[in-house]
Amino acid sequence: MRKFVATTKALACDKRLRILMALRERELCEGVIAELLGLAPATTSRHLWLLEQAGLVDSEKSGRCVCYRRAVVGPSTQAGKALRWVEESLAGHPQIAQDTAKAQALSTRSSVQAECRERKQRIPMRAFGSANRAPRKFGVTSPVR
Repeated sequence: MRKFVATTKALACDKRLRILMALRERELCEGVIAELLGLAPATTSRHLWLLEQAGLVDSEKSGRCVCYRRAVVGPSTQAGKALRWVEESLAGHPQIAQDTAKAQALSTRSSVQAECRERKQRIPMRAFGSANRAPRKFGVTSPVR
C-alpha cells in the first residue's frame, strides 16, 4: 500500500508530470529541470525526490551535476504501468510539446549538462571506496587537532 500511495502522490502534481514527460527522451540535470519549470532549485529537488521515492525516476551524481532519467522498470510493474499511463495521457498536450522543445534547447546549451555528459564519458564507473584508504570505523570519533 505504501508504494501505491507514493506513486499516486508523485503523479498528483502537474510539475512532476511535466518532469516525467521531459525525461522520456533524455537524461536531464537538476538545474536544467529547474530552469525548464521555472522553479527554485530546492523546490525542483523536492519534486525529483518524490518521483525517485515512487520509483519513477533514477538519479546519478557526477561531479556537481545530478542527472535524472526515467526509471527502467518492467511494463507489468506498478511504476511501469504508471509511466505508460502518464505518457499515453499527456503525449499530445501542448505544454508537453513546449517542454520537450525547451528541454532539448536547455540541455544542449547548459554548461553543467555538458560537463556531466563529458565526465560520464571520461570516468568509468568506480567501486566505492579506495584500496589505498583504510576502512572507516563507524562510531569512533577522530581526535581533535
